[in-house]
Amino acid sequence: MGTAALLIFLAVMVGIAALALLTSVVGPARRLAPPLPVTLGVALGLRLAVMAVAFHRTPYDVALWFRSTGEAVLQHQDPLLVLPRYEWNFLPAMPYVHALELSTGLPWEIAGKLCPLLADLVTTVLVGTLAAPERAARVRWQYAVHPLPLLVVAWHGQIEAPAVALGLAALWAARRGRTGVGGLLLGLAASVKTWPVLFAPGVLRETPRRRWPLVAATAVLPPLLLLASMPLLLGSDMGRSLRVLGSYRGNTGIWGWTGIQRLAGNVGQGFGGPRIDPYQRMGLIAVLVALGLVVLVFWPRLNGVELTAALMLAFLVVTAGFGSQYLLWPVALLMITGGWRAWVYLTLAAGYAVFFYLVYFPAPSIAADRVLVWGSVLVIAAALLALPWERLRPESRPAGLRSTWSAPPTANDELPI
Repeated sequence: MGTAALLIFLAVMVGIAALALLTSVVGPARRLAPPLPVTLGVALGLRLAVMAVAFHRTPYDVALWFRSTGEAVLQHQDPLLVLPRYEWNFLPAMPYVHALELSTGLPWEIAGKLCPLLADLVTTVLVGTLAAPERAARVRWQYAVHPLPLLVVAWHGQIEAPAVALGLAALWAARRGRTGVGGLLLGLAASVKTWPVLFAPGVLRETPRRRWPLVAATAVLPPLLLLASMPLLLGSDMGRSLRVLGSYRGNTGIWGWTGIQRLAGNVGQGFGGPRIDPYQRMGLIAVLVALGLVVLVFWPRLNGVELTAALMLAFLVVTAGFGSQYLLWPVALLMITGGWRAWVYLTLAAGYAVFFYLVYFPAPSIAADRVLVWGSVLVIAAALLALPWERLRPESRPAGLRSTWSAPPTANDELPI
């Protein structure tokens, strides 16, 4: 991208970010709440415009690796086995979708983003259904114009979008007592990538405990069906495929504590380099401890949406492996919960994504690299701030008073755990 074009696009993204921020925190602008068809039209138009600007500039994982997964499926090969290590380490749900997208005959940089784009429009609807009725239209608008989904979905084309949409749909179904549907949607979300298992505690929080076995039974069905399909459709060697499936580790040394360690020369970047294995093991332990503490401390105090947001924020705070698309995970949930602390994260995370996609990724440099690492510390601080600490103070809300956006109490609200 030329310098002038980059500056223009940066200015546009800053304008979009300002619009999202204004509609969240500034008096009269907070009343901006168009009807759903208008919001969806704006959301679609913005995403198509970003896709057009990003043509031939899509990051290589989507432009090359994801295309290769679809080509492997069309050739009845297992992406886990035919792609280089770490290019694909998940169940074949999305490779099957990529094969369908390739079959459209559209250029891959357009076809490969069709599923994420459609899923993100579904998320735009779902944030309204999970918010309080009086906030539904405004929350949908805020999500539609927020720059972080625009970049992750339309610029990058990452598969976080279908994972988020399916996870939110699972919460929606559980909140409405559709236990089996909620479990199936949760299983589908976890079939897209591994991280949507973070939706599971929230789904359980919205489900009466006597129905938890049904959630578990229906949630395992999609992964099992996908595993069963692999020898039939892809000719998989299941032993080898399962070993590759379990070997994934995150991209190390660009975020948080591992980023600082890399700047100090103690750890490599990406999937290789010195001392990555020990740091990955430390990171896994830190993630498990952090998530366990969040569930233990906040379970009695939060509903399913709040609990899921807290889990995702905790993951981002302590994780050793990171991709910029991870910043999208809690965005919809934080918009549903609302509050100025949520918008501190939403604003800083958007700024980090703008810098990564439009400055660092096209032209990496030592200076930009340092900005990225130290900028991650600010985003992590914002994620810590956005955790629902006020729920730990009994005097912060009179007994029985729920937050203005929460759904009616679930059966679990009456059952101590």
